[in-house]
Amino acid sequence: MKLQRIGYMALHNLISRNHFMNIWGPMYLSTWYSLEPWVKHKRLEMDEPLTIEEGAYSRMYLEQFAQYCEVNIPDVLVNNERRRFNLPEIIIKKPLISKHIKKNFRRSTEKLDI
Repeated sequence: MKLQRIGYMALHNLISRNHFMNIWGPMYLSTWYSLEPWVKHKRLEMDEPLTIEEGAYSRMYLEQFAQYCEVNIPDVLVNNERRRFNLPEIIIKKPLISKHIKKNFRRSTEKLDI
C-alpha cells in the first residue's frame, strides 16, 4: 500500500501535505472509498475494532489521510468522489451573515440633501 505510506509521510509533514492533497487528494479519496469495505472486512477478520477512534490500526494511515482530505478539500470535489461510490454527500454549510453585520449594512432611511 504505497498510498498508505505517502499518507503517513504527508500526515507527519515529511512531504508537503498541501501539495500532495492538491494534486492527489481526490484520487486518494477515490482509492479510500473503494478500499474502505475491504479494510473494514480485514479488521473484522483480525478481531480489530472497525474505526480508528475505537483503536483500529490496520491501514490506519490510509484512513487518517483520507479523513484529512475530506476535511480540507473543497466540498464540491469531495461530494463528486462520494457520488461516484454511491455514498451520501457531505452537507455543504453556507456561511450565515451575522445579525451584527446585517444591522450595519441595512438600507439607510437617511435622505441626502444634494
